[in-house]
Amino acid sequence: MREHLGVDSRVEPFGDQAFEQSIAAWSLGEVAIGTRRGSAFRASWQNSESTYAFADINIEGYCVRRHEGHPEMLMEPRSICVFPLADKGMIFHPDNTTHMILAFPGSLLSEYCPDWESQAGKPLAADGGPAGMLLDWAVSFQRNAEQLGRSCRSAAGRMLLGLLGSAVGAKEDGGSAESSRLRTYHRQRIRQFIETHLADPELSVAKISQAVGLSPRYLHSLFRDEPLHLMQWVQERRLQRCKLELGSAQGWTIAQIAYAYGFNDAAHFSRLFQKRFGRSPREFREENRGATR
Repeated sequence: MREHLGVDSRVEPFGDQAFEQSIAAWSLGEVAIGTRRGSAFRASWQNSESTYAFADINIEGYCVRRHEGHPEMLMEPRSICVFPLADKGMIFHPDNTTHMILAFPGSLLSEYCPDWESQAGKPLAADGGPAGMLLDWAVSFQRNAEQLGRSCRSAAGRMLLGLLGSAVGAKEDGGSAESSRLRTYHRQRIRQFIETHLADPELSVAKISQAVGLSPRYLHSLFRDEPLHLMQWVQERRLQRCKLELGSAQGWTIAQIAYAYGFNDAAHFSRLFQKRFGRSPREFREENRGATR
């Protein structure tokens, strides 16, 4: 990015899966457009003297963005975000993704929307209007790019930039709603990871933090206002799964069930179960057997 846009950037894979990606790019006069399809990744860049701006057109998958001077925000599928490259930033795609990038001098967008920087870092839902048209036309362009001549591509670049200016100009401030959506999204990711790793007796805030790419402090803040804090929720899910197994598993001992869901001490599990459900695991199993005869 330094050679073309004056920005130092770093891209690195995320997660355990093999890193794969395909990238295609075209010049549209003063506007450049690119498409990336691939696996989870992070990218970051530092403050710079660049006069360029980016519009990220997210087509498939979720994306978390952080830009200096702006709150962290979530990009859902079919959403668009514009930002100046001079600002330090980071993007994080935790899953497979398809997205497109428009790169252009910020002064060009100012011709269509003079105060676009006031809306930088705020996602635009591309579910209709200019934002929806921009996404659909950008996708259509990349499908037909090889059939277009130079003058047609230059006109297409200006057309896409005009739609972006219209979409940004129509954007209303939804900062608090966006923050709420982002926190909900992170909680969903965390809970999904926990549900699939309840059997791990070493499951901890540190391990969850590393797996989902969020700091331990932020993890705690996400669950601060929930009925159960993070590791309390982990314990609750383990107890609920054990309770379900006690009522249905045939041939498993109580200790085997406890170990299967991350408890490494059967006596400790029994005490927690008694406190949570008002009866011991053995009493619960016997009651359930009697009820199903």
